Amino acid sequence: MRTSIVNLRLRSSVRTSTLMIRSHSSVKGHRMIDPQTSTQQPLSVRQSSSDLQVPWFVQDHHLVPSPTQASSTIGGSLADTPLPPSTLPSNVSDNLSLLHHHLVQSPFFDQSSITFIDAKLSKGHEAWTDWVILVNLRYDRENSIRAATESIRYLISSLGLTNEPIKVEGINHSTSSPTTAWSFIDCGKFVVNIMTERSREVYNLEAVWSKKYSI
Repeated sequence: MRTSIVNLRLRSSVRTSTLMIRSHSSVKGHRMIDPQTSTQQPLSVRQSSSDLQVPWFVQDHHLVPSPTQASSTIGGSLADTPLPPSTLPSNVSDNLSLLHHHLVQSPFFDQSSITFIDAKLSKGHEAWTDWVILVNLRYDRENSIRAATESIRYLISSLGLTNEPIKVEGINHSTSSPTTAWSFIDCGKFVVNIMTERSREVYNLEAVWSKKYSI
């Protein structure tokens, strides 16, 4: 009786081992058993590896950004791209070329707003100076008009861009507001107007000179 039970257990173990070996061989040989038909069918290695879409969050994070990262990158690149600087007139002096370079490079100013008006060709009281320069503060720097004006005044003085006394209006007094919308630097042969975008629209200084003289 005991011998019969042992034989049955051995047969069961052998049958189980055989099934496991066959199953392992089927997978290793790239074949699978259809549970409905009990027939062996080939397993496509290509389909199991390359045809499956790997989620972005398990791919190489250095190469594939998440949707949020991608949208942030695109949005940021568009928002942070400045407009190109205005063209410098060809008939300006070297001194004014240096000033123009400073205005373009300065973090205070919107470089696309820089305008040089040749006032030498104008008539009457509009011809009291050779050049009128207009520049807008950047939107996020409109409370820094004092620092922006002082940076221009210091540049003109230190580089000797004018031989005449430099007069500054709009930020001279301690009672002036830090949110002053317009300051003015008179250098004799040229004047510089530093303005917020709104004040430039309101005062429209370009209209004082004929448009044909504005460059």
